[in-house]
Amino acid sequence: MTDGPVRLDDAVFSSVAALDEEGLPQPHALLFLGTGLGAHLPTALGQPRRFELGDLEAAPLPWRDAVLHVGTLGRTTVWILEDAPAGLEFGEGAEAPWEAAWPIWLASAAGAMVMVHTSAGTALDVEGAPRAGTLGVVTDHLNLAGATPLAGLGETRLGPLFPDQSRVHSRRLRALAHSAAKQRGIPLTETIAACILGPSLSTPAELRWLATTGASVAVQRLQDPLLAAAHASLATLALVGVTDRSDERLSMEELVLRADRVAPALEDLVLAIAPELATLAEALRNEEGHP
Repeated sequence: MTDGPVRLDDAVFSSVAALDEEGLPQPHALLFLGTGLGAHLPTALGQPRRFELGDLEAAPLPWRDAVLHVGTLGRTTVWILEDAPAGLEFGEGAEAPWEAAWPIWLASAAGAMVMVHTSAGTALDVEGAPRAGTLGVVTDHLNLAGATPLAGLGETRLGPLFPDQSRVHSRRLRALAHSAAKQRGIPLTETIAACILGPSLSTPAELRWLATTGASVAVQRLQDPLLAAAHASLATLALVGVTDRSDERLSMEELVLRADRVAPALEDLVLAIAPELATLAEALRNEEGHP
């Protein structure tokens, strides 16, 4: 393989061909889950299959230890994958920016039309921000990370040179999430996400500045899946488990515990909406755009 867009295309299309040979079904949706946020979802799958991405010759190095779970939730065929491997989470291992979001292009090329992404984030000190311990649903985002998985990508068969980010956060998916959350008594607040780089915890000055940007929650490395989804034309539902407030001073260990506490609500909400995603995915295949 060579560097640049041909390498991305080859890494995706050769991997899709290999997965086809394994008889993996075409997905309706990719469930791309933040570390530990959805760990029990694979146990709910019907007709479950487990595939080691390291068995794909063209898989980028950072994803070689990742496990792809494939199965059904209702009539929806889903791929479940954890985002992101430890190396990528700490900025290691990737040879090209697109490698951080490679599974999104892989799922899209395999047939997925929808992505549900879960992550953990910090509520900023602004009116209307989601409360710590509750869930936020992203309506828009600001990429303040100074990084993008599209850097140097150029022309590719997998998406346009300049993807339209105004359509990535699907109104129909948000409506579905709100309906399911209301039925289950899960607090769900619409939010604008500030995508920040990490892996360090933000300084008080950074958090005060983020509160002036129009965002109400800060999430590390969220720019990678969102920009890749926009490029791949995947209708996206981005859910954030809000672990803390920006005026709290918590250790990393405390933040992990907070994430564990909010994970069951995230899992419950994803399980509630997943059976409905097949209908939406099939409708999207007949549309040129999907706001």
